[in-house]
Amino acid sequence: MGRGRSSRVYVEHPEYGSQPRFTGLDVDPDDDGVHLHWNTGLLSEETQKYLKKLGCDPGSLGQVADVIPKTAIVADVDRQTAASYPVTHYYDIVRRCRDCDRRFIFYAVEQKRWYEELEIPLEADCVRCHPCRKEMRELQEKKFRYEELSHRESLSDVEHLELTLCRLELMEAAVFGGKQIDAVRAFLNQNRDHPRAHEIRERVGKISPEASGGRYVKGRRRNRDA
Repeated sequence: MGRGRSSRVYVEHPEYGSQPRFTGLDVDPDDDGVHLHWNTGLLSEETQKYLKKLGCDPGSLGQVADVIPKTAIVADVDRQTAASYPVTHYYDIVRRCRDCDRRFIFYAVEQKRWYEELEIPLEADCVRCHPCRKEMRELQEKKFRYEELSHRESLSDVEHLELTLCRLELMEAAVFGGKQIDAVRAFLNQNRDHPRAHEIRERVGKISPEASGGRYVKGRRRNRDA
């Protein structure tokens, strides 16, 4: 099991802080009836054999975390969604964020909330720190709103501005490429005296028309609590 070091600096979580939450509990994954999440890398021989029987290589499931000892809590398997095998305990685990590359803790209590209250499948894992997850949710909402506005036959002046700002923010976040600049400039040409025209021009000037974009963000709503 990985060694937890409370002196390490982890990304701050608004609810759980930035340090491990010690419970004093450790469990042996080889004990009968104990099943830990695949992201811990601490799978019993029985579980590994079962996964291999299903044609799944345990080593290819995803990023294995650094498990922090003495942070385990008991799971309520009856509240988890159906899975190949239930998870009986959660640990605080250290991850490296996919977006910002900083280290953060995916807390045991947070996992309990994910997999039992929010009914997120056990196959899912946390790959981003809380600030990056928050940014991703905001971008998803922004893209959802952009798609909604861009499919309307007519827009009010307020909605036209909102659509322009959606385009701009999604370009700044590298979701959209520089080709969207033409649509923003068209808005500026039609609204030269708009109170926000100067701000928008300055922001457009910082975006390269050759920028490719391509950052993947789903254009739909998702659970805001995950």
